[in-house]
Amino acid sequence: LPAAAGAKAFIFKTSGEPLSLNAASSFVLRKTLKKKGYDVVSDAHFLMPYNVIFRYPDGAVKTMVKYADSLSKSFVDKLICGVPDTVKYKKRYRLFSALLRIQYLGAALNGKLIKADARKCVRCLKCVKNCPTENIKLKSGKIKFASKCTMCMRCAMMCPEDAIKFGFLNKWKVHGRYDFERILADESIDDNFFSTTDSRFFRMHRKYYEKLNK
Repeated sequence: LPAAAGAKAFIFKTSGEPLSLNAASSFVLRKTLKKKGYDVVSDAHFLMPYNVIFRYPDGAVKTMVKYADSLSKSFVDKLICGVPDTVKYKKRYRLFSALLRIQYLGAALNGKLIKADARKCVRCLKCVKNCPTENIKLKSGKIKFASKCTMCMRCAMMCPEDAIKFGFLNKWKVHGRYDFERILADESIDDNFFSTTDSRFFRMHRKYYEKLNK
């Protein structure tokens, strides 16, 4: 990233839970941008369904996407109008954010353990073409993974043949994209999921959305 003298920059990130720790995950990035001379005018956190551990139910997906769509439009409007929207992180969250960067080491190690099942793989090369770090290559007719993986899970989720074995995280793999178009169009799917669910896990989401509605 080139240095800049006061150029404006914004950050947006997604996670599956409304945790303050997740909101602070961009602390190191924000610090890096400032060191290079960028003026970080906005830092937004949007909730979206998991692409690892387990698949969110359609009702949760519908609610999250609708809110994320509305919030992202507000985010863009503020950027266009020059309205700053940054967050101050508590020290403990900044510390956790820095410490948890060790996950990049874990991602690099796990990256070498990812395999493509030769019995399932059809060499469509979607994983090769769509890997954001170019960690996946076709060599001698075989799909090979290196150590630049960031565990975004895109290859495992989007593989049309479910051929990706994702190392230590294989049991947490979520296969198949969320069909947002179908879910949003299906009127039988309740978009008030978090207000009615009995799930303990989703209680924190309920509080988050209730706060947004106030």
